[in-house]
Amino acid sequence: MPTQGIYSASKSAVSRYLESLRLEVYNSDIAVTELAPGCIDTDMNRDLEFRPFVTSLKRGARILADKIEAKVNFSHVTAWPWGLITRIVRILPNKLLALKKRETLSVKELCVKAMAAPVAGQYEAAASMGAEFVESNQQ
Repeated sequence: MPTQGIYSASKSAVSRYLESLRLEVYNSDIAVTELAPGCIDTDMNRDLEFRPFVTSLKRGARILADKIEAKVNFSHVTAWPWGLITRIVRILPNKLLALKKRETLSVKELCVKAMAAPVAGQYEAAASMGAEFVESNQQ
């Protein structure tokens, strides 16, 4: 996704790590579940202008717990519509996803993006929160 390079790389790294870990513990009683939360209604993202397909905290938590208890390998939370959206984005031509005008980011903005993704805990909200998220968690 445009302007989401650091976010996407960290998300992909965690995903690949979990794939490897799942194979390492395959013959044990340990289950490795990777969850990709969509927009779950929390304080962290409540101030965002764009919260597509927002899910209540209670419903989101229940789905997360159910997926872990079911020992699924991977799941979007919520599966509808995020599972479909991610499949569509993967097949779209770069021309449709690319920015119309090249954006430039300051070093500070790049650092904020790098720090926000791993700290956030919720993939979709992490890159969007920017400086406000990082600053609120440093207090």
